[in-house]
Amino acid sequence: MYLTKQTVSMIMPLKTQESEMSLESNNYPLSEQRLTQVHFESFKAFEQRVQVDLNPVTLIAGVNSGGKTSILQSLLLARQTLITPYRQTVENALKYDSELFGFASFYELIFGNPLPNDKGGIQLGFTVQIKPQLASNSLFPKWSDYFNELPAESEKVVCVDLNIQFNYDDKQQIVVASQIEMSAHFRQSHCGSLIIEPQGETWRIKQLCVGDIEQEINDENWINLVEQRLSVDRFMPVLKGQPVWTSDMPKPERLFYGMFISIFTPALALLREELEKRLFYVGPLRSAPQRYYLRQSVVGLDVGTSGEAAVQLLYENWEKSVNFVSIPDNLENFRPAQTESTSMALKKAVRQALRLLGMEQLLTVKKQGESYEALLSLLSKPQTDVSIVEVGFGVSQILPIIAVSLLSPVNSLLIFEQPEIHLHPRAQAGLGEFFLCLARSGRRVLVETHSDHLINRLRRRIAEDKSNHFENWVNILFVHPPENGRGAVVEKGRIDRYGQIENWPPSFLAESANDARAIMLAASTKRIEDRKQ
Repeated sequence: MYLTKQTVSMIMPLKTQESEMSLESNNYPLSEQRLTQVHFESFKAFEQRVQVDLNPVTLIAGVNSGGKTSILQSLLLARQTLITPYRQTVENALKYDSELFGFASFYELIFGNPLPNDKGGIQLGFTVQIKPQLASNSLFPKWSDYFNELPAESEKVVCVDLNIQFNYDDKQQIVVASQIEMSAHFRQSHCGSLIIEPQGETWRIKQLCVGDIEQEINDENWINLVEQRLSVDRFMPVLKGQPVWTSDMPKPERLFYGMFISIFTPALALLREELEKRLFYVGPLRSAPQRYYLRQSVVGLDVGTSGEAAVQLLYENWEKSVNFVSIPDNLENFRPAQTESTSMALKKAVRQALRLLGMEQLLTVKKQGESYEALLSLLSKPQTDVSIVEVGFGVSQILPIIAVSLLSPVNSLLIFEQPEIHLHPRAQAGLGEFFLCLARSGRRVLVETHSDHLINRLRRRIAEDKSNHFENWVNILFVHPPENGRGAVVEKGRIDRYGQIENWPPSFLAESANDARAIMLAASTKRIEDRKQ
């Protein structure tokens, strides 16, 4: 066993990092304690490290088979692993072979699909913001004094990074978390970091740095004690029982436990809660409308792989109070930036959401024996209800997304793949309104899309927002596909307060504009030729 030390000088910064931006300054309705970023390396289509900020509204755009879905899968893979019961026996540290993914081998997750005898792995990581309680903690005297003297609660935020390296263990023939690194930062100051490696059912400390400690740490006794208390729980280290805190405890041990209990333990607990209880997903392959939806065994907000349980979920919660925004009767002058979150019955929120998408029919859900049906009023005969199967695909495709979104708790992260499928262009643009309204009511959305109508509506709302909050709310990522043996690349769209994307790639979502120019040119040429005849 060994332990190395890094010397870190404590410098109180004058400005905050972008990832630790003051939430109140941008009118965020989100909790200050939340998952803010996912990062990964050598994962699927991506060779180099990728960092994705989880803004209130994050869109991922790009060509087919370019790597967009890999970004979503990084989060879903972690969630699937955490919600799978852990038996503390010899089993994979990553649950990659579920129905949601269907990967046959761990090597399918590694960039380049290496052969089983090749050494390789993937790295997954997350960043969370927490507000630790340090009033009575003398862990970092200079840092904690400054921290506790801050006037605004919103500024007392610490960012904690967790990075896990996963590899295949040939001896045990399972996927293992071969190394875990945790680090904490307050603004631009380093608070502490820890690198550990697995050793049986416990962890082995490889490297430790706490605040501005400058002394060498080589006490094997406390290292042994600490390692025995760090147990394996999937890919997150946890302390087995609270350490007995005594005044004669060696300083390195006090520093380690103080850092772990004050910062890393609440950060890991928050990350687990975010991934297990506040992350919801609706896939792209949503089922065709049905006259009757058979009763399903619904767990939480799981609408099924094809959204088949959405109508049942709506029926069972039709009168439940949910958080959404009030939509005016006249949508002509509607501005999402001027809305406020409020409580209302689910049935009202669903109808409001459909109106945002240009679907004015009144939706009703009913139970018939052991099945459920969704009915819509006819625009020509408002008193007449017809089955959802008689009005095309659009409503049935969007209902799973609406149901999960509105029933999700505040601070949820909603992941949607291609929500625009089977929707009219007006409804696709309306998705932009819906997502902004979800953000106004305290949720976050992460969306893979091919819809220029959706993106352009968001750009329009940014330009119309006089408060300039939406400029920082919306995050658009362009994924460039792999080429010449190199991995895919994520380029962050730079959106200004006027809704302009400064670095719009020429090959992304530009077909409508290109066709419009080509039509104008061809029409002009044809008119000139007609005049010559």
